[in-house]
Amino acid sequence: HTMWMAMLTLIVFGMTIHCASPLVDSLSIQYMNHGVKMNYAISRACGSLCWAVFCVVVGLIADAFGANRILIFQIVVSFLFAFFAFNMDAVDFSKERKKEGPRLKGKGRADAKASRQLLLLCIPAIIGYILFNYIPMGAAVIIPFKNYKFSKGILGSDWCGLANFKWIIQSVALDRALRNTVLYGLLFMVLSPVTNVIIALLLFEITSRRRLKTYQTIITFPNFMSMVIVGYIVYAILSPRTGLMNQIIQLFGGDPVDVYMNAKYWPFILTVVNLWKGIGMGSMMYFAALMGIDTSLYEAAEIDGAGRFQKMLHISLPHLVPLICIFTIMNASSLINGNFDLFYVIPRNTSTLYATTDILNTYVYRSLQESSYAIGATTGLIQSVVGMFLVLLSNWIVKKISPDNSMF
Repeated sequence: HTMWMAMLTLIVFGMTIHCASPLVDSLSIQYMNHGVKMNYAISRACGSLCWAVFCVVVGLIADAFGANRILIFQIVVSFLFAFFAFNMDAVDFSKERKKEGPRLKGKGRADAKASRQLLLLCIPAIIGYILFNYIPMGAAVIIPFKNYKFSKGILGSDWCGLANFKWIIQSVALDRALRNTVLYGLLFMVLSPVTNVIIALLLFEITSRRRLKTYQTIITFPNFMSMVIVGYIVYAILSPRTGLMNQIIQLFGGDPVDVYMNAKYWPFILTVVNLWKGIGMGSMMYFAALMGIDTSLYEAAEIDGAGRFQKMLHISLPHLVPLICIFTIMNASSLINGNFDLFYVIPRNTSTLYATTDILNTYVYRSLQESSYAIGATTGLIQSVVGMFLVLLSNWIVKKISPDNSMF
């Protein structure tokens, strides 16, 4: 059955690509008319990739829920796209308009009609969002209010009102996880921007291009490392028997320290790991903003007798304030939503360290392992609602202080 489904999916995929070729051609020409240098082959490959994802998703749905109707639907959609592609009048080679690109007149339906190629290309992504984001989101909103049983399903399980929320409020483990999540969130929200800005300002003062690239590569490399690899590096340093730290301690006559049995060390360890891994990309954002500052401002300040620190204080930092505000608003939800990889992989999920390493994300994960789906979904719903509220609140505060630096 799976082999036949794969063969049929490949056949329909080929038909889809063949029918969508005029659509991709039109889009490529439209981009080139706007002056965007896009290679024709790359444009066709991008369109083919979008349709490949679409066909794979539809093939999986067909394999799970029955092939006939889904495949017929896919073939119909393919021919509909072919019809629209062949009948598009946005690209007309016989008019002067092809040199200037399409001109959008009016709003609403006129804009949608003139941009229908781009809108049609959005359909695979929209289908993906509906299948993998909005449908699970709807289930995550319903499960917290039900006594969910896997055998009965989401809709068949009994409603329980606010019983799951009451259990969470009375849970001692959740109180610990919530406290750690908020405290770590506050700590990271303060330290990360400060360290990122300091590193960006220091990099901006480097005049040698070779040294600048070397330093950027060194501090950015950890960002591309998996948290699992970072966890092994941390364990190689902190291992109670063979760790580098304990070997150095014993070399000077001290007693080895088993940090995996003592929770008091881990706030410092997790903070250092988080800063070390994220400082590269974080500082690059601010460094890019510094590179966009008009050099005449520094030249004028230097003529007036300003030193490096004064130029940094009165020119560089004020230009970074809008970016700092935007990142602060975007990271406001981290107060209630921590980094699961950091708090699960680095401490190696050691139960003796839960006092300082357990956060809401790891708590939800353990709830799912114990088949407490309703409790995990309830905690996730609370995180989402509170995170959205924190983002709106932080944006409102920034808007009151400096309206130009708010997101909306």
